[in-house]
Amino acid sequence: MNKFLSFIYIYIYIVPQGTACAAGTQNRIHIYRLIALFIVCYPTIIGDYPVIGILDSPITRFLKSSGIDKKDTMIPSSYVKFIEYTGAHVLRIPYQANEARLDYFLKNINGLLFTGGSQLVRQEKTKMMSEYGRKVKYLLKKAIEINENGNSFPVYGICNGFSQIVCSLSTNDTNICDVLTYKHHKAERKKIQFTHPLIQPFSSMNKQITDRLQKENQLLFYHSLYLEPKFFQQNRLLNSQFEISSQSSNYQDIQFISSFHHKNYPIFADVFHPEKAAFEWKPNYISHKKESIFFSFYIAQYFIEQASKNSQTTSEELIQDFLEFKEDATLLETPTLSYQSIYLFKYNSTYLQ
Repeated sequence: MNKFLSFIYIYIYIVPQGTACAAGTQNRIHIYRLIALFIVCYPTIIGDYPVIGILDSPITRFLKSSGIDKKDTMIPSSYVKFIEYTGAHVLRIPYQANEARLDYFLKNINGLLFTGGSQLVRQEKTKMMSEYGRKVKYLLKKAIEINENGNSFPVYGICNGFSQIVCSLSTNDTNICDVLTYKHHKAERKKIQFTHPLIQPFSSMNKQITDRLQKENQLLFYHSLYLEPKFFQQNRLLNSQFEISSQSSNYQDIQFISSFHHKNYPIFADVFHPEKAAFEWKPNYISHKKESIFFSFYIAQYFIEQASKNSQTTSEELIQDFLEFKEDATLLETPTLSYQSIYLFKYNSTYLQ
């Protein structure tokens, strides 16, 4: 009943009626209605709600030049909305935290998201993993252990998060980062070619949606590191754990893997940006077609459904002090970036230990 009332409220009071409005406004109305339908149709979460940890990241070079402290961190707001519209809660995971603190956070969440952005995968001069990359590697290792112990724990990487997951599989003997190829990048909408038969997370997707996404340039790509299929097939560390779920090609006709999924656990990553379709409006290269929106909803739903299978509970301390992280963050409009806005977190050493 609450979902039905939410639908009525959004559809009648929030969504303007009539056709006498600009095209951009009509697009937003269309999306609001889709979100309202999603609220009604989305299945009830097991328990109260899952809690998803989002790893924050260093501020970009554009923000460094604006006088913001280089120790501060950020999370683009579209990733927070991407999780919250499913009914899940978001907990910020500070990448600067020590391992003991990261362990504490991991015990209090039901899934983990690595965002896109300009975070270094490894140091350019030394080729060693960056601090951010080392924390991703540690968290991924711990997430795999949770899954191995029989407690489903999903990990999802988007764009840079895809590259970070690939690099995190490196061992003392093998640096998997070398399979990633650097290419000049630009933002572009592209088609996607799903693996057939469809595998997770796309195996239950509506055929009309998959067909349209394979025929039209709707998905946004904005990345410089590519994993080509031939390098994936040659690398035993990769192909023994993951399987390709989709491929795409860039404006130079270079074929690359656009998504993969772990063979045994709910660990998956995409190079494209599903979160932008519904929640980013500034760049004019983002598709807001209904197929893009439904695709975004579908991926978010899959992620949260996996998280709802996890049995870990959040401590009262985190619920009270950290879960509502927006109270401790500054919502900053970012006209020079490809984000509408970011959550900016001031450096706080007490939060890291």
